Amino acid sequence: MEFKSIKELREYLRRYNSSSFVEVGTSVCWQEWQNGGPRISRLGQGIKNSRRNYALRLILLGSAGNPYRNQAITFQEFESLIDVLFNFANHTISDKTLLDTEAEYIFNYLHTWEQENYKTVRNWKLLLSDIFTKELIRKNGGHLFLQRQALCQNSGFWTPLALV
Repeated sequence: MEFKSIKELREYLRRYNSSSFVEVGTSVCWQEWQNGGPRISRLGQGIKNSRRNYALRLILLGSAGNPYRNQAITFQEFESLIDVLFNFANHTISDKTLLDTEAEYIFNYLHTWEQENYKTVRNWKLLLSDIFTKELIRKNGGHLFLQRQALCQNSGFWTPLALV
């Protein structure tokens, strides 16, 4: 499966019964949360958190469909749709103008902070805005974007408290 946009994916999902999305999606989320335990690596935990996040996105996209459709989604189809979202080429992180704008905002906020906190930074030999140029921020913008996604939309890279 390959989709050109989220809208195209949403239209594909509308052919399924929306109640089945909630049932299958919550089961997938529960399995991702339950499996692993405290011995799972941080990378493994991050991947599991991302899979739960994508499962929740699919639930939200699919539950807006028609609950009276006869075709229910299966676990295998749901899992393949999670993989589609994982590898989605037209994700916002691929939008070059978004990352350029974000780099400019980050640099401007950093520069403004230095101006507002002049008494703190006046004795520094090297200012943060000298190190973090717009080009450096833009070069690492994708990483910053992914970190924000992991911290804000998932439970982060740590072990869930219920498993500790």
